[in-house]
Amino acid sequence: MVFTIKLVSVIIPVYRSEHFIAKCINAILTQTYPNIEIIVIYDPSPDNTLNILEEFRDRINLIVQSKKTNPAYARNMGLRISKGEYIAFCDSDDFFEPNKLEKQIGLLEKNSHIAVSYSDFTIIDENGKFINEIKVPEWDRKKWMRNGFITFSTVVIRRKVIKEIGGFNPYWDTSEDFDFLIRASSRFNFKRYPESLLKLTKHSKSLSTNIPKVKMNNNLILRIYKIKPFFTFFKDQFYWKLSSIFYYNTLRDKLPEEKRKLSYIKRFIGFSTKY
Repeated sequence: MVFTIKLVSVIIPVYRSEHFIAKCINAILTQTYPNIEIIVIYDPSPDNTLNILEEFRDRINLIVQSKKTNPAYARNMGLRISKGEYIAFCDSDDFFEPNKLEKQIGLLEKNSHIAVSYSDFTIIDENGKFINEIKVPEWDRKKWMRNGFITFSTVVIRRKVIKEIGGFNPYWDTSEDFDFLIRASSRFNFKRYPESLLKLTKHSKSLSTNIPKVKMNNNLILRIYKIKPFFTFFKDQFYWKLSSIFYYNTLRDKLPEEKRKLSYIKRFIGFSTKY
């Protein structure tokens, strides 16, 4: 395969991942694609994760945050310092297959009209035992919006996607990837790579195991973006803040008492939406 060796930035948010993070990073360091920068954003964790990351200090760009945030905020931090013409995302408990980046970047290089690549993936348990191989559908935006079949650790994008749509909405503690892909898919072409290029770990501490919350957030995001055509004169930041108010209002009665006291104004302006 012959194509220009452009830099790809791989962004990894990390929290409480002592059992997986070394394997995750090693899977990226041993990629067949030769031009990679690895950006790890560490949220303070009550385990040995940071000590493990320090062992990779000379091979990764390690950002140690002073307080716990969320995956959206961490990914935005990674985007700000990334230099790659391509950007890949990986959760700290997922593992790239050795030729993942070579194959997906090769696909993007050969198809200039494609801006987002995703692939099939394999589910394993926390001990690395095979559970199932998932063959995802070819790209169909309406179908994807119904069942969200893309696993975000399989995604590789061109930097121009970030330049046009911005980063991740920090108001969402889950489903920030769904929100990001909705905005990206409204402006850019997607394409599936028909091969399993990722091992996804299924375990009890993974955010993605909270299926009811993910589905609820996805539905809220879809409802928000349905009204967007009526307010096209506002920038995306408006919708990010609108989603915060909508989300807070919907869940108000389910929140702990101390969080119910959070005012709409504080919720509206409380986070930076710049990636």
